[in-house]
Amino acid sequence: MSDPKAAAREALGVRLRDLRLDAGLNGRQLAAVTGFSPQKISRIENGAQNIREPDIWIWARACGAPEQVPELVAARR
Repeated sequence: MSDPKAAAREALGVRLRDLRLDAGLNGRQLAAVTGFSPQKISRIENGAQNIREPDIWIWARACGAPEQVPELVAARR
């Protein structure tokens, strides 16, 4: 049986990757805009690392989608 927390983290990572792609950014570009390392971007998108709530705000703003923050924060919880 799979871990529900891991599955939720992976699903959030997919949503964040979609935001990045919709913004026309690659991982390195998003890293440059947010100050995150490219490795952090990759780990979050692949569900290997949790994302903190303040980082969701930074990510969404960098992708031009701040209106999605409440939904993303709820998905993180």
